[in-house]
Amino acid sequence: MRVLIVDDEPPSARGIERYCKEVIGNDLESLKMFDSLFPAIYYLEENPIDLLFLDVELNGENGFDLLKNIEKQSFYTIVTSSHTEYAVQAFEHSVLDFLPKPFTKTRFEAAIQKMKNVWGVRSKTIRFIPVKKDISVEMISFEDILYFESDKNYTIIHLKSGEKERVRRTLDKYMEILPPQFIRAHKSCIVNKFEVLRILHGKNNTFQLQLKNKVQLPLSRSMYVEFSS
Repeated sequence: MRVLIVDDEPPSARGIERYCKEVIGNDLESLKMFDSLFPAIYYLEENPIDLLFLDVELNGENGFDLLKNIEKQSFYTIVTSSHTEYAVQAFEHSVLDFLPKPFTKTRFEAAIQKMKNVWGVRSKTIRFIPVKKDISVEMISFEDILYFESDKNYTIIHLKSGEKERVRRTLDKYMEILPPQFIRAHKSCIVNKFEVLRILHGKNNTFQLQLKNKVQLPLSRSMYVEFSS
């Protein structure tokens, strides 16, 4: 489970961190903390998460603005606040739970169990990739992606809609988070294998993949066997 904590009160943030390590245990894959809104938004641009612990009042900022800036959320949110009047507004944002500060470890465990119940189902379904859009972040479903194309330190994401998104992230980094339907067809591209129509044989024992939209992409010899099997 990948966790992000956004809280400007150090004792509170450290308490959540401690509870995460104790309660989530070996399922805790990563944990990051920020005390203000925009560094957290920038972090989400390139780092998918599963669970967000979000305080509401953040050094004059409103934590709910983070949820407004994420156009399609691929994670669950637990709002933590000493101001219980925010509870109604929190659930209007479809959060998973509201933890009124201070909360006990038992109450925290109940929230995490709720997370595990839904996360176990969702982790088997569609996931998303965060892409920066001006001051917001759009979550792109893996199912909407045709292929990824290398552009030096950037990657161009080609969507089924015909749109393209240029992201400052390498193909190697994407391979670390993509599901098995995406295969590194060549050093220059990652392909959604469900969008492959046929394999084309070229001269000098070279190969190309033709996608359903007629785009042709290079296929390395080492990957030919995997695609043709």
